[in-house]
Amino acid sequence: MEPSDPAIAQRIPAHDKDLGGFTVGRVLPVARRRALGPFVFLDHMGPSTFAPGVGFDVRPHPHIGLSTLTFLFEGAIVHRDSLGVTQEIRPGEVNLMTAGRGVVHSERAPEPLRRNGGRLHGLQFWLALPAALEDGAPRFEHRDAHELPAHRAPGVTARVIAGSLGALTSPLTLPTATRLLDVEMDDGAALTIPAWEGEERGVYPVEGEVTGQTGPGLLVLLGVAPGDTEETARALATKIAKLRIFNDENGKMNRSVLDIGGGVLSVSQFTLYADTRSGNRPSFTAAAPPEQARALYGTFNAALRELGLAVGEGVFGAHMVLDLTNEGPVTLTLDL
Repeated sequence: MEPSDPAIAQRIPAHDKDLGGFTVGRVLPVARRRALGPFVFLDHMGPSTFAPGVGFDVRPHPHIGLSTLTFLFEGAIVHRDSLGVTQEIRPGEVNLMTAGRGVVHSERAPEPLRRNGGRLHGLQFWLALPAALEDGAPRFEHRDAHELPAHRAPGVTARVIAGSLGALTSPLTLPTATRLLDVEMDDGAALTIPAWEGEERGVYPVEGEVTGQTGPGLLVLLGVAPGDTEETARALATKIAKLRIFNDENGKMNRSVLDIGGGVLSVSQFTLYADTRSGNRPSFTAAAPPEQARALYGTFNAALRELGLAVGEGVFGAHMVLDLTNEGPVTLTLDL
């Protein structure tokens, strides 16, 4: 499916596949995207409801040369393998099975779910192993929910399943460098995740919709005043695109967001025009009316795209929670 947002290289709808009596939505692989970084498979399990006495059984089958990572939102699964491991996984927990030169495992409904019925909802990822480890010894690792660190801000919780986010690092031992986050966000919230060099990045919305995102680049909070015009919006876009605030090879601020191939996450923010000179309750009468602000916000974003930038947008007028990693830090106020 072709993306409508130039910051997104590809949108991939899930296609149904039956596994042991229940249906999963398979996202990866597809013809035009065989893998995303080390991730070669992504299955969305459920949400499925099982009647009493039914359950599910993914019978013993082999894996070789990859790792399988399972994370649940609802229900439970009993994992058994040829290493002698039996491990039940519950919501918020993670199982990692690294097959190496070969392992056989099964995944079945635990007895209480089979007897009483219930729901199952989760994700399973398959990760390719580096060539040097494809013939290594198989291993299994389980982590309880309380072991996974979480970044929390108003409206945002990001659990670090694998890899790191800022100073938070998951205890899960992956054989390849990658990052996997479980993010819960309120409507209209935003999360900025710093990129790694050469990183491929994907977002899979389990529930809800991603409204705006960008990789390395700029977060722009845009305030509009009554006297602003389309000319003002375009001039500001040009200024931002060409502003030399990124370091060059000598560590000097000498490169623009265009020069680094970066993007922009643009968020409308009328509170930038708060007047706090009188009393303790800010006044926002200096901000433009919503109709004018919405139109110029669109003009500004369109001008950025015309200059060659990938632009992610917030939701105009929505409650926004921004979680920003500001590298440097560099924070500037521009007023044209």
